[in-house]
Amino acid sequence: MQKYDHQKVEKKWQKTWDETGANKIDKDDTAKPKFYLLDMYPYPSGDGLHMGHTEAYTANDIFSRYKKATGFNVLHPTGFDSFGLPAENYAVKTGVHPKETTKTNSENFTRQLKSLGIDYDYDEMVTTSEPNYYKWTQWLFIQFFKNDLVYKKTDTVNWCDSCKTVLANEQVEGGACERCKKDVMQKPIPSWFFKITDFAQDLIDGHEKIDWPEHTRKNQINWIGKSEGAEIEFVVPRVVNDDPNEARSFIMGEKNISEKDINAVGGEIVEATKNGFLCVRFPKSSAKAFEELIVEKMEPGFWNEYLTDDEVVFIFKHKDSSVERLVLSEETDAAIVELGNKFNDDEPTDESAWAWLANNSWYAPIVPKVRVFTTRPDTLFGATYMVLSPEHELVGKLSEKIENKADVDKYVAAAAKKTDLERTVETKEKTGVELKGVKAINPANNEEVPIFIADYVLAHYGTGAIMAVPAHDERDWDFAKQFGIEIRQVIAPRLIQTTEPGAFREGEPMVFRNGVIALVKHWSEDKYIALKWKEVEWGTLLTGGIEDDETPEQTVLKEVREETGFMNAKITRDMGVVDGMFYHVPKKENRTVHGHMFYIELQDDAQEQISDEEEARHSVEWLTLDELKSFLTAPTHHHAVEVFEKGDSPYVSDGNLVNSDKFNDLDNLEAKEMITKAVGGEMKTTYKLRDWSISRQRYWGAPIPIVYDPEGNPHVVPDEHLPWLLPEDVDFMPTGEAPLAQSKELKERTEKIFGEGWTPEVDTMDTFVCSSWYYLRYPDPHNDEEFCRESRLKHWLPVDLYVGGAEHTYLHLMYARFFTKAMQKIGLLDFDEPFLKMRHQGMVLDAEGVKMSKSKGNIVNPDDMVERFGADSVRMYMMFAAPLADEILWNENGIVGVVRFLERVWRLQGNTVDEKSPDAERSLHKLIRKVGGDIEELKFNTAIAAMMSFVNEVEKSSITKEQYATFVRILAPFAPHIAEELWEAGGGEGSVHTHPWPKFDESLAKDEEVTIAVQVNGKVRGSVVVANDSDEATVLEVVQGEDKLSRWLEGEPKKVIFVPNRLINLVL
Repeated sequence: MQKYDHQKVEKKWQKTWDETGANKIDKDDTAKPKFYLLDMYPYPSGDGLHMGHTEAYTANDIFSRYKKATGFNVLHPTGFDSFGLPAENYAVKTGVHPKETTKTNSENFTRQLKSLGIDYDYDEMVTTSEPNYYKWTQWLFIQFFKNDLVYKKTDTVNWCDSCKTVLANEQVEGGACERCKKDVMQKPIPSWFFKITDFAQDLIDGHEKIDWPEHTRKNQINWIGKSEGAEIEFVVPRVVNDDPNEARSFIMGEKNISEKDINAVGGEIVEATKNGFLCVRFPKSSAKAFEELIVEKMEPGFWNEYLTDDEVVFIFKHKDSSVERLVLSEETDAAIVELGNKFNDDEPTDESAWAWLANNSWYAPIVPKVRVFTTRPDTLFGATYMVLSPEHELVGKLSEKIENKADVDKYVAAAAKKTDLERTVETKEKTGVELKGVKAINPANNEEVPIFIADYVLAHYGTGAIMAVPAHDERDWDFAKQFGIEIRQVIAPRLIQTTEPGAFREGEPMVFRNGVIALVKHWSEDKYIALKWKEVEWGTLLTGGIEDDETPEQTVLKEVREETGFMNAKITRDMGVVDGMFYHVPKKENRTVHGHMFYIELQDDAQEQISDEEEARHSVEWLTLDELKSFLTAPTHHHAVEVFEKGDSPYVSDGNLVNSDKFNDLDNLEAKEMITKAVGGEMKTTYKLRDWSISRQRYWGAPIPIVYDPEGNPHVVPDEHLPWLLPEDVDFMPTGEAPLAQSKELKERTEKIFGEGWTPEVDTMDTFVCSSWYYLRYPDPHNDEEFCRESRLKHWLPVDLYVGGAEHTYLHLMYARFFTKAMQKIGLLDFDEPFLKMRHQGMVLDAEGVKMSKSKGNIVNPDDMVERFGADSVRMYMMFAAPLADEILWNENGIVGVVRFLERVWRLQGNTVDEKSPDAERSLHKLIRKVGGDIEELKFNTAIAAMMSFVNEVEKSSITKEQYATFVRILAPFAPHIAEELWEAGGGEGSVHTHPWPKFDESLAKDEEVTIAVQVNGKVRGSVVVANDSDEATVLEVVQGEDKLSRWLEGEPKKVIFVPNRLINLVL
């Protein structure tokens, strides 16, 4: 027999498939069930295909060929995501136009794909940089524009000054451009945006109806970042120069008005506030004259309603104040007088002027406010500091008041170099800088709190400001510890006793008490006081009630002495509070106790006699912490020990409010809205997701189809002028200006069509725009009248299975889902999810487990592998090396093993026999079932393993020509070239790939014997082999007669749990 020549065979069949159109399908055939199978199309780089491409495309090719064999009309297309920065950068270096490099690279990719035997219809490809494709990208932009899904604004973006372009977040690594490694800066640039945020909730809800990997689903939902909470305003007083005369001097000097002018119309300066307002009172009779003075010399400024029958107040605004207007209430006249008195102090205290002002509604518009978004308004009383994003507008407005401005400016500059991902990653160390010299006022308790900036707060998420509650948030806790900020508990755990004696009794009356719980340590040993109650079987720590005239601290020290007699106790640690609900057996009543927890250390053994009453109530024992845990009855006392052992840490669960004024003792969840309303806040839902900036200041992208009239107003390019062609008279060297701005042809074209003074948009679209809808073009790629005819859209979409890398979770996959939902909203589609099922392939690593890259010199070229080992061997090795979703460690020894397997299959054709072996027949039917089932589940490695096992078996026994032909049909999706050759050599009719998938006989495919796992009391103790489908009684009889299991089977089982053909569990 002639040796298998992979090069000869593979070239032969690739040529035949091309000439016969073997991979073409009738897209309008609706008789067969459809299956739309999609690969993530490649960017046609100069490097050609890499092994990651090979893995993904082979997996889908196997699946495609299998689905065709099982009766489906399969659409399995490809194309090229051909716009992008690499081609443009290559043009900058070489002067070769991106169109030329794209064409050359695409042809090379196509050659490589054909060499692997991938079953694409290569006449039906799409290339995003071709005008017949980006015409429809532009048309979709226009539809979004017409439906208010596109807008333009100036926004801060990642800017690489070396590459002279905007970078997406994923293109920034460690604050540097991934390409040139130079620092990235944040730069305000006018950009076009898609309103993806309009679909934030839809993007979350949609995950309920698609079959995607769980980690991808969770990552997308986390990226969208839904938060339900409240927006609350914090006042920031003292933000203008402290000199109360500055407002007066401003009025008198810069506005050319004197106090004499004011007096001349009957006005009187009441007070010049430190917040930049000059208050003037004048008679009602002078209103007209005063108005004329204002109109002539003052702007801005206005007056309020008459305060009394004969007086009016006017407020002059300071030049640095951000407040445009101030409406005064009827109480203002008296308030201004009081304000004047309070500001007579050189340094007003928190409890004087500023705190007083914060509580006066008339003053509120004067001072700047910071709106914070919080998911925990219930913890507002515990907010002991505030954090702004470094970009927050207030940071600039407070600039003159910030005492450590240099530190703040340095931090802001550093934050500007980081992407959102880098700033918010959970493992990142939290950093920040206090804005020294300014404070905010907590609206719940009117206390001043420090203001920090920190880069983990994003300007575009929520309000760009947060309140920080370190007692109940781990991040805030760490931050507070680092900066020495107060930590105040405002939620107490609510623990209900459910064990006897003392289980809480629902429906019975309740008594509320304040009490103490004390963990009291021995003066010299590692032991602690435990109280053993005599009236009831309770084990507790030291405990007692707080009288009205006592503090918790006074009470706990008193209780130590009264209950134990120890005279010298010291409070070492306040461990917070806990609420406990239990039934007090001796008192015969339900109790809710608000327990203040303390850690007490006895200083010595000095002790006095305790009272007979205490002696009769309980005895004192000394126990270790471990002994305490089994001794204590009440969950609140267990909690005290747990808090002690854990050390300082935040409490992040629910409970009852404490230290929260009138809201004390309320359930924290119920209090959220109540507290929000009490401080004038508003319940809100926010999302971390930002609108999608699609503008790029580069050449090689789809031109944005917008032109501007002479007044600068944007207009869409009419359909008859689409595609709005990319000009070619452009210098590719990056200058920071969009290259299209240099195009004379584009300017002349615009004026010729629209008129003199009209100008074109010179930004191009983000390449992700092109890939956000490409799956909609494949059913009808040559249609010049519409992006896809309706009949094919309805028949083929949505995509049934999409396979590609998990690295696209946040951008491409999110944007594609947005496009689909937006297109459904405006009536272009009748579905809202593009990909019903998604699976990811793993990364291909080198033999050392390192990611392959040009810079590391560890790239494996598929061309070399195909030349040496053959396409079928490369395909099967990539599928056999690991499960599809796992990483593959490249190992040439492994591919050699696959080559040997295929050579054995080749030789087997000359060793067939006439007489059919029953064993081989059973094995073949099992193989048909096994491989078909594994392909459906994308378990290609186990399918290949089963084929190898089958070949091993029949080599040792026998196989008929008919059985061999069936095996070749099973092998065909995995190794299409050798299968085609073997099918022809065996006299098979037509192409093996046009024949249906073999059917299996269930009676032959079924195992005659199965292995049953044997458990005793839930633990696996062994296994037994029994006939397939044996009943429980049969299996139990075999188990009980098995000597190896006898040691575990003493006595009759109380219960038997039986799962046919899988396990039996005996409960003894």
